[in-house]
Amino acid sequence: MDIEKKHIPGWGLDALDCLLLLGFRIVKEMPKTGSLLGGPDYRLCGAKVDGSQKEAVVHCLEEVDEAKEYYIKRLIQEGKRLP
Repeated sequence: MDIEKKHIPGWGLDALDCLLLLGFRIVKEMPKTGSLLGGPDYRLCGAKVDGSQKEAVVHCLEEVDEAKEYYIKRLIQEGKRLP
């Protein structure tokens, strides 16, 4: 996965992507409850990502994509509308 325009600030980033670019890394963790009623429970760690380390940034972006896919599936399963 190459870093394309969609991963450059101002080119299609959402709030979750922006957190990543601020230096946080999403640690894949499912919600502790069986429902997303209170919102997903993300566990963030302060692993700094140097923007010059392309491989590290790409890995983190892949984790964000996986987390988004999981929560979209959960919302659909629970009959909730997608944001």
